[in-house]
Amino acid sequence: MLSYFKTKYDPSIEDMKKAFPDFEYTKKEVWLESFLNDYVLTPSKMAGFAYKKLDKVTTSYLLSDNQRVQLKELIDNDKIEKKVGWETYCNILTTKQIDYVGY
Repeated sequence: MLSYFKTKYDPSIEDMKKAFPDFEYTKKEVWLESFLNDYVLTPSKMAGFAYKKLDKVTTSYLLSDNQRVQLKELIDNDKIEKKVGWETYCNILTTKQIDYVGY
């Protein structure tokens, strides 16, 4: 089943709206606020989780080479200030990728 989500599952926004008419990707500002207010992981730990989850994906959720480099830098920077770290995380990934990785 995990393979299906990594290699086949790739709904477009139109597909999502057919199933869920009110669907919208969560805005980065909303994710950032959530991460800053009540999230238990550090930005570097979350970057590691996102990297592992998105690393082998072959759909449009796939990380670009630049995103891989940036996530690795964030993973290695566990002393980064909280706000800067979460802003960096939210700027590295697309809203679609952040939604896929989850909270």
